[in-house]
Amino acid sequence: MANEAAEALENIEPELKTSPQVIAVRVGLYESLSRWEEMVMMASLMVKMLPDEPKWWIKLATGTRRHNSIEAAIKILLEAELKHPNDATIKYHLACCCARLGKMDRARHKLEAAIELNPALRKQAIDEPDLKGL
Repeated sequence: MANEAAEALENIEPELKTSPQVIAVRVGLYESLSRWEEMVMMASLMVKMLPDEPKWWIKLATGTRRHNSIEAAIKILLEAELKHPNDATIKYHLACCCARLGKMDRARHKLEAAIELNPALRKQAIDEPDLKGL
C-alpha cells in the first residue's frame, strides 16, 4: 500500500509536488518505507520552508541518523536546539543520539532537560532502547 502511495505522489500535478502538504506526506511515507535518503531530501525541504516547526528538524535528524550517521544527526539536532531551546523532543532525541555514542554524561544532561520541559518523557525514556544504561 505504501509503495502505491509513493507512486501516486509521483503522478500528481507538478505544481503540487512542491507544496508543503505534499512534501510533508512524502516525509512520512519515505520514513514508513525506510527510504532514508529520500526522507532526508524531503525533510530538508520542510526545514527550509518551515524552520519554526521543530518536528521537521527531528524528522531530518531521524532520516540523517539512518542514512548517514548519528554524528550528522547530532549536528542537525544541535542547530535545532539553538532555534528551539524549549523543545523537549529535540533534547530527548539528542539524549538518544549521545547515549548511542557512549556520551552518557551529555545524554543524561539532555534527557534531564527534556523531562524538565515535558515530564511525560520520563515514561517514554524507560522503554527507549537508545537510553539503556542511563
